[in-house]
Amino acid sequence: MYEQQHMNEIVPRLFVGNQIAGSIQDLLKEHGITHILALGIFEPIHDHIIFKNIRIMDVPEENLIQHLDDTFDFIHDAYENGGSILVHCEAGMSRSTAVVAAYLMRTRQLSPQAALDMVKAKRTFAQPNSGFMEQLDLYQLLQYRVDTSHVAYRRFLVAGMAREQQDTGYIVNLALTPNPEAGSQSQLIVRCKKCRYVLVNKEHILDHEPGKGQQAFAYTKRNTDIQSSTPSSAVSPDIHQQPLNPLLARLGTSNNNCSSYFIEPMEWIHVLQDSQIEGRIDCPNCMSKLGQYNWSGAQCSCGRWITPAFMLHRKQVDEIKRRR
Repeated sequence: MYEQQHMNEIVPRLFVGNQIAGSIQDLLKEHGITHILALGIFEPIHDHIIFKNIRIMDVPEENLIQHLDDTFDFIHDAYENGGSILVHCEAGMSRSTAVVAAYLMRTRQLSPQAALDMVKAKRTFAQPNSGFMEQLDLYQLLQYRVDTSHVAYRRFLVAGMAREQQDTGYIVNLALTPNPEAGSQSQLIVRCKKCRYVLVNKEHILDHEPGKGQQAFAYTKRNTDIQSSTPSSAVSPDIHQQPLNPLLARLGTSNNNCSSYFIEPMEWIHVLQDSQIEGRIDCPNCMSKLGQYNWSGAQCSCGRWITPAFMLHRKQVDEIKRRR
């Protein structure tokens, strides 16, 4: 019973455990452990065991998914060589169970809940934190491969960067969306009205529903559509009561439409690298003003508050629509 509290065999030769399991040599030897994947701040202490450490915290905001290809390869290589693997974190509850669940998802084409149920069948108190569970949903949406070019993954990164900017005032790893490829066959291309420089394609534009309230960059769980979400806990009463910017309201009324495109943070928006919370967006080619950005959010002419906001004013750009 004491041993089972420290480590459990989820499927043959794949164990989940806590930091104590990773330190007891007799226990590791008893189960024939040849590889250890440690999640957190750990150092190798066994000369005879192949060791890999990934330094991640057990908080919902941590980007776990970026490591899932790497953790899969480590576990899979150990299997291919006839080894037995212990995946451990501090308590063997959240980080380690999320990584093993991701491995089971990919090898058996499982949903996050089905994979977690397999883990919980052997380790009953296993429970990844809420952020890790959402990332497992995203992992399934990405078809069990971390595709950094996928629109859902890009939106996930943007949401994380916005939280980091608001919480700390800066972004450690700024992940900007690559510029549109030349000759793109996208259904919609937006370019600078003055010099015709191509700014974004349809996939870079965040659709939103008109109306008051806050929406944030997000992906739709269980669905391939990408949309904005409305986290009620993040909506400030002050935001709801803010009067609509008169210029935006006038533009919106005249067009019977939103006066701006809300886009992903693109590589060509060089000012984003200056760590400022807000500023203007200029065309990188002719330097004409195109709009503005604000990591804390901005209001559209329709009344919707978007967080974060990277706005291209429609009157400053042309759009090219292609038929399928």
